[in-house]
Amino acid sequence: MAIRIVTAALLLPFQATAYIVLLSYGFKTTSALGDRTPRGLLRDTAAGLVTWLMFATPTLLIHAAVRLWLTGFGQQAVSENPLIDALRKSSINEWLWIFVAVEAILCAPIREELFFRGTLQPFFCRHPMAGDLSLALAIAAPAFFLPRGGSLAAVIVPALYAAMAGFTLMLAERPLLHLREWSEPWGRRLVPDVVGGESVGRPIFRGIIGTSILFAMFHSTSWPDPIALTLLGLAFGWLGWRTQGVFGPIVCHALFNGYSLIVLRLTIMASGTSPA
Repeated sequence: MAIRIVTAALLLPFQATAYIVLLSYGFKTTSALGDRTPRGLLRDTAAGLVTWLMFATPTLLIHAAVRLWLTGFGQQAVSENPLIDALRKSSINEWLWIFVAVEAILCAPIREELFFRGTLQPFFCRHPMAGDLSLALAIAAPAFFLPRGGSLAAVIVPALYAAMAGFTLMLAERPLLHLREWSEPWGRRLVPDVVGGESVGRPIFRGIIGTSILFAMFHSTSWPDPIALTLLGLAFGWLGWRTQGVFGPIVCHALFNGYSLIVLRLTIMASGTSPA
């Protein structure tokens, strides 16, 4: 496990460079990197902090509630994230915690936000049907992440959830856009429909939804993580659209992962699973 984490950290600069090249020359969405001036970075940091304060605790509470409900159907109804499982089963190994913290707080936020909010979301938001395509990819994603020896249910259940979540969220499109029109001028700041003063209609709304559910489905090997992560993905997607960059989502993502690790550590120590 530690070797995998160290390898991921060493590969991070190359992965980040590849995504930036895609942004600049492939998808031609360099603006997704955001305002890189000190003032812009400070603003995006503040936006990431505020978004984290709003969504971190509700996300963890939703996850805990759903997980508790599912365990009523038996332990086979839930599956653990391999990193968390390793932390629970080991003694309080400080080196392992340091490796996991580096992966969770540094590597994963940079890698995932450059990919999802930096590369995919701007692309999906610029094409009329791309949001629907991203939702279709989200529904298919669990089949590609099925662990060796995994059951068919580990594919079907997340795929059904992705379809239902996407359908439900897209039903909210019209009411939210009506709310935006009714609540001018601040409504334009809350509901994605306009970029650079130009109305682009449904692609942005659906692009954010599709990217958020796809992000959640990339974590489908640990069920029911994607349910709570859909809410978090929507927060990251909205923040990326609102700031027109990835720095705010990276900050928010890093804070959330760090917060989750602290909660996990305190939970393990309180339960006596591992000696202090």
